[in-house]
Amino acid sequence: MTKTVKIIIVIAVVLVIAAGAVLGGVFGARAVQKANREKAERQAAAQRQEAVASVKQNFLCGINENWKSDMTDEELKALEDAGDYVVFAGWTEFALNTFKNSPLQTAKINLFAEALASEDGKKLFDEFEDNAELLIPLLRSVGFSSDDVAYIVYALIEALIEDGATTLNSMKDKLQSIRSATNASNVNESISTVSAEIEYLTFTQAEKREILTAVSGAESAIKELVAFAYTTSIETLTNNMVEVITSEDGALADITNSEIETVVNAALINVRKLKAALTTAEIVSLNNAIKTITDKFDGRLTTSRVLSRIVNYAKYVYIFTDSIPYLADMVISASHVVDADFLNIVRDYVENVPEYSNRLKNVNELVIYARVEKQLLENIDKSELDALIEVLGAQAETDYKRAIPIIALDAGVNLISVATSEEKEDMVEYMAHPELWNDSDLKKLVLVCVKFIQLSEFEDAYFNYIEGNGTRDSLVEKLRQAANNCSFSSSIENGGLEIPQNPYDRESQTDEWCKYYLNAASAKMVELIAGSGENEGLLSIVKADLHLSIDDYYVEDSPIRTKLAEFAEAQLLEPLPDGATEQEAQAFEENINAYITSANESRVLWVYLLIDTLLKLVK
Repeated sequence: MTKTVKIIIVIAVVLVIAAGAVLGGVFGARAVQKANREKAERQAAAQRQEAVASVKQNFLCGINENWKSDMTDEELKALEDAGDYVVFAGWTEFALNTFKNSPLQTAKINLFAEALASEDGKKLFDEFEDNAELLIPLLRSVGFSSDDVAYIVYALIEALIEDGATTLNSMKDKLQSIRSATNASNVNESISTVSAEIEYLTFTQAEKREILTAVSGAESAIKELVAFAYTTSIETLTNNMVEVITSEDGALADITNSEIETVVNAALINVRKLKAALTTAEIVSLNNAIKTITDKFDGRLTTSRVLSRIVNYAKYVYIFTDSIPYLADMVISASHVVDADFLNIVRDYVENVPEYSNRLKNVNELVIYARVEKQLLENIDKSELDALIEVLGAQAETDYKRAIPIIALDAGVNLISVATSEEKEDMVEYMAHPELWNDSDLKKLVLVCVKFIQLSEFEDAYFNYIEGNGTRDSLVEKLRQAANNCSFSSSIENGGLEIPQNPYDRESQTDEWCKYYLNAASAKMVELIAGSGENEGLLSIVKADLHLSIDDYYVEDSPIRTKLAEFAEAQLLEPLPDGATEQEAQAFEENINAYITSANESRVLWVYLLIDTLLKLVK
């Protein structure tokens, strides 16, 4: 071996050793970094798990001081309400899995746990139906963003579809395992409720794909709606306003004009953003998703109150989704009235409300409504109102519940016409546009309004039966009474829906008996509203009536527009002072009657009654 070859070998060996040292150092450093990273990830995961466990603990303790997270079978034996615990703990774990897997910061989950331990937190989740408004300051104090809330709501809906039945079956297994060791009555009731819910949440793979496809197709729209509701109700509130709204008296007089204007302006930004986000295609997808969700889940999830509330809200959103672009424009138009003078009027009214009689309160509220309505109509184009009527009409063709807005609008218009007309022999002559109506159509209009209320009550009785809220005999009896009120077997002339005889037995086939009536009644209502074959429904008359009513306002020298302008300038009435004479009291009553007449003639009373009715409906 030559000297040159030896030198080359030595150099090669040195290079190999050097390269190995370098590579070893690199890979060694990477190994250390990897170990540190894995350690940090384990610590973060442990911290997140602790935060989630704190939420569960504080939530369950907030509901019942004897409850705690992860109770053993021995501890459950001592509980009188062990069945309730298993159900609540199961749904809590279900929801918290969504929290744990969400992009929510762990710090926020910890803050949420602390908020649940507060007095407001305990009241909120112990009696969610009565204290739902506490959710606003609670989530705001935690620092949840609109994206956080939108993500959680959407994820809960998806999880409910994907894993709801699994969660319920796990509850049932746990309940059955402890049935012999604890209060059997409470556990058996919970088993019965959970078993009924399993039936409604167990889907075939094809059904599950169908529902998930509908929901995922509307993901953007669902999140936009949730974010809009959250942002408008929470992020636009100043600290002072939160304190005032959640105080015992809730005195509006404690809020400054600038704070109210800030809220109004922020809300308008959100309204404009929502309108821009919900395109026609998005609304179509949203309607499809909401219909699918409510068809599957409406009234079924009583053991999960928060999820039940989400479904309940979805029902009412579905009624108005197609109208969102138009309603957004109306909100923007009406907002111009909110200036310092208007706010001072409202402030004075709210401050003196305790001293007012009901009649005086109603009259003053009518004046406030008139100012908003006048501003709205001055800032919105007639063509947009006509377009809204067409949209409301289109959505009424296949679903009687979605027909309620346009039916209520027309009934309201004609209610005012009746109230402002002189006595007449024929009821048709009382209508705003009698040339459109006959006795039969008028009866159908009244029938649809009445049956909507009665069918809602029958549906509630059915859901109570499913949920087992009472003894079976009492629940079936309430169903019988609700069915009798609906007069399913009577003719339309006699106030019924003329539904063929029910082929199912009420006592032994209760579920099928109810579904038959609900489906048949829904179809009959759609037939009355939209028509069938050669039979023209109410819809064409109602649309024509509303279009003519819009013309009545916008026509040149419109008496209705003149009356509205006059009434909008009226001053709020002060309460009758103590010690008033009989003549002063009589003059006071005459003044109130004059205000009500003006409200009738300008159709403000109709708007007032309609809004009041819709608010009660949503509640």
